[in-house]
Amino acid sequence: MELLAPAGSYQALLAAIYSGANAVYLGMDKFNARAKADNFNESNIKDVVDLCHLHNVKVYVTFNTLIKDSEFKEFEEEVKIAVNANVDAFLVTDLGTLSVFKKYNIPLHASTQMGIHNYEGAKIAKELGFSRIVLSREALKEDIKKIKELGLEIEFFVHGALCVSFSGGCLLSSFMSGDSGNRGLCKQPCRLPYTSTLSKKDKFYLSPSDQCFIESLKLLEQWGVDSLKIEGRLKAPHYVGQVVKEYRDALDGNVNPNALENLRRAYNRGSFTKGYNFDKTKDLMSIDVQGNIGEYMGKVEKCANKTLYLSLNKELNLNDGVKILNNGVEIGGFLVDNIKREGNLYLVKTIKVYPQGSDVYLTLDNSMVERYKNPDIRIPINIEYFANEGKNFKIIASANNSKIEKEYDLVDVAANKPVDENTISQKLSELGETIFRVGQIKGEVSSNAFYPMSKIKNIKREIVDLLRDEILKDYENIKKKEVFTKTTISVKQFKAKNVLVEIDKDVDLDIDFNSVDFVIKIDDYSKTNIKNWLIYNKIDKYLLKVPKILRAKDLDVVKEFIKNDDKIAGILAENIGAVELAKSMDKACVFGMGMNMLNSKVLDTFDIKEYVQSVELSANENINGAYIYSYGYIPLMTLTHCPVQVNTGCNCATCKYPGDFDYINRNNHYMLTREKVNNCYFTLNSPKILDLRGFNYDKVYINLCRIKDNLSEIINDFIKKAPQKEDNPYLGHSYLPIK
Repeated sequence: MELLAPAGSYQALLAAIYSGANAVYLGMDKFNARAKADNFNESNIKDVVDLCHLHNVKVYVTFNTLIKDSEFKEFEEEVKIAVNANVDAFLVTDLGTLSVFKKYNIPLHASTQMGIHNYEGAKIAKELGFSRIVLSREALKEDIKKIKELGLEIEFFVHGALCVSFSGGCLLSSFMSGDSGNRGLCKQPCRLPYTSTLSKKDKFYLSPSDQCFIESLKLLEQWGVDSLKIEGRLKAPHYVGQVVKEYRDALDGNVNPNALENLRRAYNRGSFTKGYNFDKTKDLMSIDVQGNIGEYMGKVEKCANKTLYLSLNKELNLNDGVKILNNGVEIGGFLVDNIKREGNLYLVKTIKVYPQGSDVYLTLDNSMVERYKNPDIRIPINIEYFANEGKNFKIIASANNSKIEKEYDLVDVAANKPVDENTISQKLSELGETIFRVGQIKGEVSSNAFYPMSKIKNIKREIVDLLRDEILKDYENIKKKEVFTKTTISVKQFKAKNVLVEIDKDVDLDIDFNSVDFVIKIDDYSKTNIKNWLIYNKIDKYLLKVPKILRAKDLDVVKEFIKNDDKIAGILAENIGAVELAKSMDKACVFGMGMNMLNSKVLDTFDIKEYVQSVELSANENINGAYIYSYGYIPLMTLTHCPVQVNTGCNCATCKYPGDFDYINRNNHYMLTREKVNNCYFTLNSPKILDLRGFNYDKVYINLCRIKDNLSEIINDFIKKAPQKEDNPYLGHSYLPIK
């Protein structure tokens, strides 16, 4: 399996190469999902790619953000820079950009931001020309095995941070500050503390633990995983180096009994989880400690006279970082700048008092930091030469399975002092600042040979350049190429009216039913029977809004529901897997806001006539022909873990779900609503109701889920294009473009 490392900076890149990565993923200055990383640019990307290829390390460039129509010219220029640098693949999120990438023969990987987690989504991706799927972290082993049947490469996150929101579907940062996670600017508001109205406590309810799969690599191989991806383009070089080293050793069969200890020291939020395939909610979330918890070291014995007396089971040194927890809750931390031993205790100066019995964790191992500051990544070069009088000086140099052989001027007969093997070997070994170092060197020198050292020096320079070019040429000869065809996914069309109304409950409306089409959202597939709804007999067809996440068993439930209701005219798709669902069941398809349409170029990829544009577009960026999400709570996150379990400690058999409840931060109440298919999923909704009455858009999408009053009035206002009635309505991004 391939070991794929993050490279958010040049130093992290060196650490990844040094520790044995097979490939790295990195971003350019623009259009990548880690805009706050150091990243790379036109001035250095070619040198970086060549450096990696010299080490037989592949380079995947991340263009994994959504692009606005106004940005396409700049985007195309950025892609061309990466193409000219000879990168190995592109990680792609925005389906509107495929026509740009398909101009070239570079493989395409479907980014985790596309949210592919089932066979249906992977099938669409394959049809579009993707050769690899970077699975969403929510994908289960049953779905992974089925996806593998498509013959696609599968990339799986094995280590690092988990996003609490379903991949590619988080709008929390965007609607808090305008910093869009879909554009690489996530402010990580999920890591803030929230007060729960269910538990009445203040904790980090949206902060998952880090994932660690080092003990389960054989299982991933059995599932069909091809590439093991390490998260961390915003992490320090020592983190990248150490994590890559531990996974490299594990893959090579070199069992390191200290692997978990070293991984915890590198960075560890929440004592690690194995993710959705193994752990339940209680093991997935880190609600008491938000950041790096590191490795457990021991206890605080006492705190007196501005000194901590620590009883530790591991060595603590100057410039190490320490975090203190009391009863499982973080209460402080510091960088060790003064330390001494007194018997079995470590004495550390402190300006804060810490309770006796508190737990001590190491969060920064300075020796690890130093180890990866200047890693030696020079490539060993083997040299053989022949210096016999009356014959041409001959040299053979090889490295990384590449070899060059060349002859030079005649070797003379020595008039005075002949040249010797040690002298020639020494001169050829002086490779200076090149990417090479001498591995093995041997020579054959006749007893009376003479050859000028100035020529040896020039030969050395030329040989290094020739070998470098040969390695890059050999790499290029085996590099994977793709031949793309123009592919447009056609779907059955739904000719919708100009007003789409989403409802989730039994409701009686006083409206003109000929002016609207309905989108039905089912909150509980095990109980809800849509034929009993009062509104049902007044409509002859409707769109079914299928859940954003549809694992295999969820799909079985939804398919059965669709088969049994002939009034379902189409599917409102919130994920590309739902597009394939509609196709396979011969239903019309409409793109919902979850499809993240930020540009009109998506219409070159999908033959779709009705679509809801992204709620991140401002009023002057609207896509022609799109429905504008104009009223209702905005779904900001889809949660795959169970927040009820987090709050109450219950399990599925003893479920204590009380109905909707809130997480509160900075006086904003974020409502949590449940959707039960086979599995349960939760939606974190915006604290305010979006209300764009008065904008007079031709095509509007109205979400009346969880809206209690004046439903008929709201719909009629949009039908009649009535003026805004609220004094200070919430307008979302209409006048606040995302960054």
